[in-house]
Amino acid sequence: MTPAEVVIDTFGGIRATARIVDTAPSTVCRWLQPKKRGGTGGLVPQGYFAILMQTAKDQKRTLTLEHLVHGKPGIQTSAKRWVSGQKAMHAASVATALDPLAWVAHELERI
Repeated sequence: MTPAEVVIDTFGGIRATARIVDTAPSTVCRWLQPKKRGGTGGLVPQGYFAILMQTAKDQKRTLTLEHLVHGKPGIQTSAKRWVSGQKAMHAASVATALDPLAWVAHELERI
């Protein structure tokens, strides 16, 4: 679990996290994107650490500096499932859902 996923799960989602750090949800979504696609690669920008730590303390939620820097190993989150859903929606918009090449290109499996 990346630091961004830990933060988003801790506060209950992308919109809730965006409200805490006083930014657009799209900014928080960028934390989940790989660096090669303009994201932060799962990292939370350090400028948000203080407000996130203080809010977690005020709301009696568990969030440590270790979480913000290293995340939690080996746990899949709702944030990761959200990104997978976005890939599926993008694949459908790029080509018809019947085009197997679109599914392969986006590393998706049919259910």
